[in-house]
Amino acid sequence: MRVFLSYRRDDVGGHAGRLSDALVDRLGRDQVFHDVTTIGAGRDFTMAIDQALASSDATLAVIGPGWLRAATADGRPRLFEPDDFVRRELARALASGLPVVPVLVGGAALPAAAELPDDLAGLTGRQAVEIRDEAFHADVDHLIASLEPPRSRPSHRRARLLGALLVLAVVIAAGAWWLTETRAQDADDGGLTGCPGPSGEGWTSIALDGSPSAELADVGGSVRLTVNEARWRHEGPADWDVVLTTAMLNQTNIDRQHVASYYKNLVVAKRAVGPWCFDTPGEKSTSPGQIADAHIGFHVSCAPVAAMDLVLTAPASSAAKTLPLTARTVADDVCSAAVPGPSPSS
Repeated sequence: MRVFLSYRRDDVGGHAGRLSDALVDRLGRDQVFHDVTTIGAGRDFTMAIDQALASSDATLAVIGPGWLRAATADGRPRLFEPDDFVRRELARALASGLPVVPVLVGGAALPAAAELPDDLAGLTGRQAVEIRDEAFHADVDHLIASLEPPRSRPSHRRARLLGALLVLAVVIAAGAWWLTETRAQDADDGGLTGCPGPSGEGWTSIALDGSPSAELADVGGSVRLTVNEARWRHEGPADWDVVLTTAMLNQTNIDRQHVASYYKNLVVAKRAVGPWCFDTPGEKSTSPGQIADAHIGFHVSCAPVAAMDLVLTAPASSAAKTLPLTARTVADDVCSAAVPGPSPSS
């Protein structure tokens, strides 16, 4: 993932520099175009920008409080000048069809279409991300996660595995079955990125109903999945991050991997959502009798005070089970848009 930073130095120069450093730490120096640090002395500025845009996967339009107010010497809005660099960068990025993300800093708001030239009006239809000083690193993690949405698994994968099993059944039926099922269980995590660390300012604990745990039949035995902790963070109107800290005990007789496929949905007030992030702080692979920890995250649109269940599924055996996470203190189907308790951002 290569990203291009578009910004005005006299508006958000400091914010852009801090954001660039954070992105370089997470993505790598060659994956971030920031004109101040990327364009070498003596290079043609216009050509360098055009080449960077052409090779980028996404453009970040960093917008601060003075982004719209920037004016020429005679008082005309710079965004409406044909040779304005910010306008040229964003117009070309929008025309490319690649992701263009408005990144709001310093308390800025997304402009209205009427405030922009026609070739930038499409910016107002893009989902914006806010970077707050008080939650900078968590917000940058959220931004990166939004740039790399989960990839859909190829629909023909299971059919291909079953086809291989049938072809080999006569000669090495037992061996082929074990190999196929083990590979299916060890599939990747569907492109899910790492979860933001669910600790510190802005995160609130969810009261779990004891230590929620469930056992799933799996190839060669079973696995036991336990939710040790759950936390939420308010992201915006009807938008919460919920991150669960989980553990998987391998009770099979073969090595097993703790993967996102074990977690199908989080159900809040009978509204089911799939995961958007997953990571294993330690080793993902476990030997028989060992435990692997993980974080699994979900974006939910109901305040996380209603009844909450975790739908589990074993990718190799297809065994499934619903694990209740919270006590039934409110009606199962109540979906509240109110923030439970004081807003973390206040």
